[in-house]
Amino acid sequence: MSVRGSYLFLIIIAAAAALIVFVAVRAYNRRLDRIASGELHDTHSSVPEPGTAVGAVYRTVLMAIVVVLLLTVSAMNGRLSALQNTAGNLQSNVNHLEMELSTLRAQAEQSLRRVTSSSTEILSTDWASRTAEVEFSAELREYASDTAVTLFLNGREIPLSQVAPGMYRARFTAGLFEKYDLPTICVTEGGRTVVEDSDFPETLFWDYLPMPGFSCQFSSDVVMGKLKYDGSYMIDADHTEDIESVMLTYLSGGRALKTLDLTAETLAHQTVVLEQGLQLDKDLTFLTEIATRSGFRIVEQSTMIYEASPDFEDSDFLRILDQNGNVVWEENYGKS
Repeated sequence: MSVRGSYLFLIIIAAAAALIVFVAVRAYNRRLDRIASGELHDTHSSVPEPGTAVGAVYRTVLMAIVVVLLLTVSAMNGRLSALQNTAGNLQSNVNHLEMELSTLRAQAEQSLRRVTSSSTEILSTDWASRTAEVEFSAELREYASDTAVTLFLNGREIPLSQVAPGMYRARFTAGLFEKYDLPTICVTEGGRTVVEDSDFPETLFWDYLPMPGFSCQFSSDVVMGKLKYDGSYMIDADHTEDIESVMLTYLSGGRALKTLDLTAETLAHQTVVLEQGLQLDKDLTFLTEIATRSGFRIVEQSTMIYEASPDFEDSDFLRILDQNGNVVWEENYGKS
């Protein structure tokens, strides 16, 4: 039953109740008049007293109102559920449309690019000079006889030569620990230059040193003001052939708790179970040091478990040092 229909039904019930009360009172008054005039003796009559009629009508109307309210609430709940389902379907459709629009936008942007694809290959590395010989290739959607392609790296111009129809390539030396911000490709043709972003790596060393990573399964809780923990982890590192040793130190509150030699576990990709009984403050932090055969020491500090609080700040950082202890790369070390 709709809400409008419920209101109409209530109005009809109220009108019928008023009519019944009016008829009962009118009949009762006429009965009293006939008794007073002697036309009728005060004996049993089928005409009820007004109070009785009003009470009966009141109970009937009240019951009808309750029934109508129950039906109305049920109908409104059903309608609300339907509206919620509709809203959920609309949100799902909106998300789907947003994904499709994002895909179409990416396809449109790609279709407007002159450079359809590019690639970077490290041909050789010289860790002593911290450089690498790089081959960079770019393929153009359209080209002409006077098309010139140039790669810009930190203000350095590297011209590419055409090696096949639409394919341009260059070999050059790049710094392994240099950060290449916003590399671009410039395509010049007929006196007009188009500049597009390039996917040249931001750093080269990241894919050629055994940089530490973790696969973790941790659980933690605060019990009576103490940080409790459990779980296991595995050190994931590529280029394990360059690993000399792996040391891991448990830290908490800046204090060293215990140091482990995990060289064998890292090389074998084995899982390490967290040691129990460590006296934690508000965090459990890993300090990982990887010594490489190529002469570098990779030091990474990562917060693994911590007690969430407004004043908590992690102390994560990454440093890479050469065999003489000179810093060749640094992120967040000594941050305030």
